[in-house]
This record gives sequence, C-alpha cells and structure tokens, in this order.
Amino acid sequence: YDDHPPEIEWVLTEVKQGAKRALIGDAVVNQIEAVSSVPWLDSGMKSADFANKVSDPRVLKDEWQRVVDIDRIRNIAQFANDPDNSMFNPVTLFVDLKDPNVSLTKIKRRHSGKNRYSLKIKFDFLKKTEYHKHLTDYVVKPKERDLRPIWIVDGQHRVRGYSMSHIGFEHRIPIVVLTSNDNDDGRRDVAKI
Repeated sequence: YDDHPPEIEWVLTEVKQGAKRALIGDAVVNQIEAVSSVPWLDSGMKSADFANKVSDPRVLKDEWQRVVDIDRIRNIAQFANDPDNSMFNPVTLFVDLKDPNVSLTKIKRRHSGKNRYSLKIKFDFLKKTEYHKHLTDYVVKPKERDLRPIWIVDGQHRVRGYSMSHIGFEHRIPIVVLTSNDNDDGRRDVAKI
C-alpha cells in the first residue's frame, strides 16, 4: 500500500442462540481479504497438545487453523473466474472488539425486529518496515505475524481463491461475524468451532 485505504464498513444483523450472538451480513471478497488473517495450526502439533492449548486461548492467538492449501486456492480462483458460477457459502469471521482498528456500533434502525450494527475497520494496522518502503500488513521480523485485525475462522480457501479471481474478487458473499470484548471467551468459542 502507498497509503492507508479508506475505512471499510459492513452493516450486520444480530442473530441470537441462547446467550450467544453472531452478526450476519455480506461483504466484498477483496475487503475481507484486505483485513483478515488466518492464524495457522502447526501441522506437526498433536491433537492432545492442541486440546491443552484451547483451555488458554491467549496461547492460540496465532496458531489454530490448518496451513493454507495453495492448489485448493487456485482451483477456487479458476471456479470464480467463470461468470456462471457463484458462492453463497458464508465465511465465518472473528473480531476482537478490543482491537483499536475495529469498532462496532449499534444502528438505531432495526431490520425485521433484529438489532443491526455497523462494523468499521480502519487500516491503521498497516506498518512500514525497514524492508518495505510501502505499508504492509505482514511483519517478518522480529517475529513473523500478520497484522490484519480480523480472523477467518472458516472460509480461508474461499476468500483467498475468490480474491485471486479477476471476476470473484468483487463478489459480495455472506459473512457470519463472531465478536468478543473478552478475548479468552471469544477465542475459546472460536477454537470449539
């Protein structure tokens, strides 16, 4: 990036199941790609080790999903390049509301009796490094980490594949957004998924 892009806004509708809630809506694929990371799970980690880490979600912050399959992404991009194809499978995202780059505001106007929210994402997470003269969302040193504020819980291959497509990158797709003010509870819920 040469400069910080304008803020993104997604309008979402609240859905409740018992005491839990999710927000549903839609977003443009390239927007999801721009602000979402996928903390990855070390393929060598044993299931028992992963289960032990779930009890302390702070440990799982950057490592809980399988490594991306490049061939699968390319196949999805090819699929998305056909204008007769579509994808309506929702992508599930997690937003830590303590992150300074995101804000969630209740909208006064309801939709079909449901609460509605505006989720805004700023690009202040982009940083310059000694290796980049431009802004980047990925810092290699001192520890490799993706700076994007939203996590893709389910749908990383669809988002990455569609974002590579010259047609699919502009498609609006359904999203389910899980949020948390309390990192531990939110991350624990995500790990259960």
